[in-house]
Amino acid sequence: MSLIFDRFPNPQQARLFVAAVRTRFALDGQVFTDPDEALEHDPFPWQLDGVIVHIDRPVFPEIDAEVEVENIIEQMGADFGGTFVGT
Repeated sequence: MSLIFDRFPNPQQARLFVAAVRTRFALDGQVFTDPDEALEHDPFPWQLDGVIVHIDRPVFPEIDAEVEVENIIEQMGADFGGTFVGT
C-alpha cells in the first residue's frame, strides 16, 4: 500500500518529490503520467488527475512514528505541488 498523490504540475516536480522522500526517509516512490498504470500498481477507488506519485508507506514499531512521518511526507508533497489523496 502506498501514500498516493496527484496533481503535480509536471513529472520533474514529481521526481524531485520522490527523490526528497527517498533522501530523508529511505522510502521508495514511483511517478506515473498514466492513471491506468498507477491503478495497476496500487488500486485506488477515485479518479486521479495529472502526474501521480506513489510513495511506500513507512513501517515503524510504533504507530505514532508512522503517522508523524506520513504527515511530513504529505506536507512535502504539497511543497512540491502535489495533492495527497489517500492510501
